[in-house]
Amino acid sequence: MRIGLDVRKLTHLNTGIGSYIFNFVQTLTTVETPHQFFLFVNSPDDSAALKFPPNFQVVVVPSYRWDKLQDQLGLLKATFNFNLDIFHTTHHDVTPLLMTCPLVATVHDLAPMDFPNPSWPHRFYYRWFSWLALRRARHLVCVSHSTGQRLEHHFPFCRGKWSTVYEGRDPFFQVLAEPELFGQLSKQFNIKTPFLLYVGSFARRKNLPAMIEAFSIIKKTKPDMQFVIVGKPSGRDDVLPTQLPDDMIIINQLNKRDLRALYNQAKALLFNTLYEGFGIPILEAMACGCPVVTSPTTSLPELGGEAVLYAPPHCPAEIAKQVLHILNEETMWQMMRDKGLKQVLQFDWLNTVSHTLKIYQDIKSNEHRP
Repeated sequence: MRIGLDVRKLTHLNTGIGSYIFNFVQTLTTVETPHQFFLFVNSPDDSAALKFPPNFQVVVVPSYRWDKLQDQLGLLKATFNFNLDIFHTTHHDVTPLLMTCPLVATVHDLAPMDFPNPSWPHRFYYRWFSWLALRRARHLVCVSHSTGQRLEHHFPFCRGKWSTVYEGRDPFFQVLAEPELFGQLSKQFNIKTPFLLYVGSFARRKNLPAMIEAFSIIKKTKPDMQFVIVGKPSGRDDVLPTQLPDDMIIINQLNKRDLRALYNQAKALLFNTLYEGFGIPILEAMACGCPVVTSPTTSLPELGGEAVLYAPPHCPAEIAKQVLHILNEETMWQMMRDKGLKQVLQFDWLNTVSHTLKIYQDIKSNEHRP
């Protein structure tokens, strides 16, 4: 088969979609397959970090002043001469509707519908375009079962045309024998141990105010504790209290090496969000041996299983209680660490790629059936 992949966000490694694309493509290059792959990028430099076997070809998509035109006309023009059997759009809201070959679309979440933008034109456009894209796609790849359920809730016609294909863990995140780079980070940001960690944006669905309130409760019995927040505004519906507690440190952005160092040193990750399509920080934390306290909502129990502690996201006192449970009992901390290291092994990018390749093959096979 001749398979096209929209990887225009290949370099956006600080986003969930960018991380998905990079790890998917990187793993795909290691798999022996008779298929030929065409990777559609914004710039020839976008794929410089990857090495491709002979059955991979990088294609630059013409740029437009308006991104939506590139999504439709640019991709259509770029794919015109390649006679593709399947085109996989790696996030459904940029699906090229006019393409003639069968389309596969990855659905990461339905957050713009579950937590709508205040702008009614934005809400209208997203729903209208999602309806067209989901109708047009031959099959939908959902990164969690929860995302598939939300998909059916908003678009009942999608029932029966989606599969759950979990993302994998990034092998870069792992337990370090020594506290690599932490001394440098400690000086740069005035981070002291012990500390708790949150990784994510300030969007309303991330529920950061509740975690900050939980930290204030924890401080009453753990006065030397710090709370390190690695994140920045989402640019849409951010919520961050104006009065922040002492010993709370906000770092807008870190590279993967520094983030790994923080996961390895943190006493626990607080990730009591309201809504996640997947929840990459949970996997990163568990892979680094960092215990996790999260919410029993959306996709989070699918990732955490029995290896994390759960607390209702709207109850800071319960969040604090679970964190203190870990902090006050060394055996509990070690047990959660060990469970997390075992749980994260279930999420492997090779499984993601294998399952996705099977979806391509099934679509092609069904085309030839009478």
